[in-house]
Amino acid sequence: MPKSAQAKNLLCPSCSYSAFNQADLDNHVQKVHGQAGLPAQAQASAPIPPEVSPEQPSLDYPTENLPAGIFVPKPIPDFWVSDNVGRLLHVVGKLSKTGEIINVKVIGPAGVGKTSLGWEFASAHKRPCFEIHWGMYQEPSEVWGKDRLSMDKGTYYEQARLVDALETPGCVIINDEPNRCHPEVLNAMFPIWDWRRAAWVPDLGRIVKVAPGVVFFAAMNEGSEYIGTNPMDKAIRERFTRTILLKWPPMSAETRIIMKRTGVHKDVAEKLAKFARDVRRNPKIGCAPSTRQLLVAAQDVTQGLPLPEAVMYSMINDLDERADRTALLQHLQIIGKVDEAWVGGVQDDNE
Repeated sequence: MPKSAQAKNLLCPSCSYSAFNQADLDNHVQKVHGQAGLPAQAQASAPIPPEVSPEQPSLDYPTENLPAGIFVPKPIPDFWVSDNVGRLLHVVGKLSKTGEIINVKVIGPAGVGKTSLGWEFASAHKRPCFEIHWGMYQEPSEVWGKDRLSMDKGTYYEQARLVDALETPGCVIINDEPNRCHPEVLNAMFPIWDWRRAAWVPDLGRIVKVAPGVVFFAAMNEGSEYIGTNPMDKAIRERFTRTILLKWPPMSAETRIIMKRTGVHKDVAEKLAKFARDVRRNPKIGCAPSTRQLLVAAQDVTQGLPLPEAVMYSMINDLDERADRTALLQHLQIIGKVDEAWVGGVQDDNE
C-alpha cells in the first residue's frame, strides 16, 4: 500500500503541521524547527497547537450508485512508493478533503506504476475513480460527448462519462497518456485544469463545473522512444504544478511485489529483482527491465517455464539493436546458466 494510506495525523508540537507517520514528523521537526526527532511517546504528551486558520469542512465522497465506469478501486497488493512521494500524496489528500481541486503530473520510466499510483491513491482514500485514455480522442468536441445512433432512439447525443466524473465530488480522475492525442484536443481541458475549473460546452448547452475535491493525475511516458507521443504544451505542464517522478522500487520491495502478485518462490523473485537492479544501473546495456516485465516472467515461471526462458520471452526478445547484449550476458548469469548465442538471439542449427 502507498504510504499515503497509512496516515496517522501526528501533530507537530511546535506548529500545526500534520505528519503522515513518525519518521515524517521527526524529519519535519529537525528541518523546520532545528530540533532532534521526537520519540514516539513524546508525541502523545505534546500539546496540540492552535490552528492558524479556521477548520475547513471535510468532504464526503459518494461510493455507491456511481455511474458506470466510475468506481472505488480495490487496493493493489504491496504497492510501493517512496517516503517523499507518500508525503506529497498525504498533503494532496488533506487539501482535496477540504474541497481543493488538485492537479498532479506523474512521470517516470515505463512500467514503474505511474497510472497505478492514481488508482492506489483513490483506493487508499476510498474515493470514486475514473480513467480517461487520451489516445482515443481525435477531436476536441469528443471530450464532452458524441452523436450516437440506435434503432430505438434514432440519432441522439450521448454525454461523455468524463463529465460525470468531473461533477462527482472527490473523484480521482486519471489522465492516461494525455500526450498521445493531438495537442488541439487538450485545448478543451484548459479551463478545467486551471483556476476557472469550469468550461462552457455548446453541445451540452451548459457550463461543466469541476466538483469540490477532484484530483487530476496525468500519467505520461515521455521521450523519443515512445512512438505516437507529442511534446506536452508548456501551458498544460504549468497547469499541473505538482510533478511526481517515480523511480524503481528498492530490490527488497520489488522482490515482495513479485512474490505477492504472482506467488512465485522467494528465490526466483530475488533473482529477478537483482537482475533488474543491476541492468538498470548499467548504462552500457541500453535497457531497463520494468516491474511489469518482471511480473510477466515470474507468472510464466509459476506455470512451469524455466526462469531463463521466461526472461527471454518477457524481456530479451524485445531488445532493439542498440542494446549491448554482451554486457547483458554478465548480468544474466544471476538467473541461471546462459550462453552468448542465446543472448544474441542465435538459434541452434539443430532446433
